[in-house]
Amino acid sequence: MTNTSYQRRTATANINRYNHSTDYRLEDVYGRYSAAKARAWNYCLELMKKYDGYGLKVLSSNTFMFTAGFLFVDKDTGVIQFMFITPNYDCIVDY
Repeated sequence: MTNTSYQRRTATANINRYNHSTDYRLEDVYGRYSAAKARAWNYCLELMKKYDGYGLKVLSSNTFMFTAGFLFVDKDTGVIQFMFITPNYDCIVDY
């Protein structure tokens, strides 16, 4: 996964949003949501499983899209990492 410096800066800037979010489900931010949003959320859940992650949260949302994030421990270094998920890219930064 190669990310631009802009994507890494954006991911790092969203750690604070992650720390303050209490939205653990799509239902926490949407009264009703589309099948496309449900598929996107399932993608987030699968990505979290792939990385053995925890604490998936919705970080931002609007009518058209949402962003999400979760934490995981890098198996090689033991460092806690933050995965930032957008409709266009996923980005890992140190937590």
